[in-house]
Parts: sequence; structure tokens; C-alpha cells
Amino acid sequence: MQGFEQPEVRDAGPAFVDARQVRIRHHPRDGSVFLDNDYLVRGVAGGILVKLVREYLASGRQDFSARELRLAGTELRLPEVHDNLSVRLALLQQRLRERCAPLQLARTGRGRFRLQVGERVALSLSRMA
Repeated sequence: MQGFEQPEVRDAGPAFVDARQVRIRHHPRDGSVFLDNDYLVRGVAGGILVKLVREYLASGRQDFSARELRLAGTELRLPEVHDNLSVRLALLQQRLRERCAPLQLARTGRGRFRLQVGERVALSLSRMA
């Protein structure tokens, strides 16, 4: 696809051998995120999803904390208001659930959540920032 880097792909073992692949496209200019060709979310919530997926692709890690997202505030363009992060996470969780996406966010404790991955994942980042 023109204007995009080669996607990072993670095959998470035998459960994904015959599974289809979901492509996540991210446009850094406005933070918009698409699942395959369908718009999902943009802005801070989109940045959060991309950060989680990048970490998942790099290390297989699926468990995260709100604290580590707050520490990455400038990278995610988080506003100064602390309550904003929980609102953005709730929005992202709702959008993923509404679209029956193969990626879901599940709360696992206070300030903790898990990225649940049901398909192989490919992440494409726009080179045009």
C-alpha cells in the first residue's frame, strides 16, 4: 500500500495458524486508526491502541497498566487532565466491542487491562506524518 511502511506482523502460535489477519492502519497526522478498511477511532484513543499493538508485536506482551500509559503521555498526546485517560480507554474499549473487533480490551484489575488478540495482527504506519 502506497504511503505505508511494511506492516509488522505477529503470529501468536498454533491458535492463529489458519486464522485470518487483521490489518491495523495508523495515520499519525490525526491519529486515526482503521481496522482493515473500517474506521475505528482517532486521536488519543487511536494512539493508545497503536502503542499497545506495537508492544504486543514486539514482545507478545498483552497486560498493561494505566500508569505506564500516563508515563507515555507526551508520546500519546495526553492532555494534562488525569481523568481523561480512563475516558479514552473506555471509548477505545467501547469502539472495539461495538465493531466485534478481533482485538479487545479487558479490565484485569484497578488500573490494569489486557489486550485480547483473536487473530493475527499486522500494523501499518503511515509514513506521511
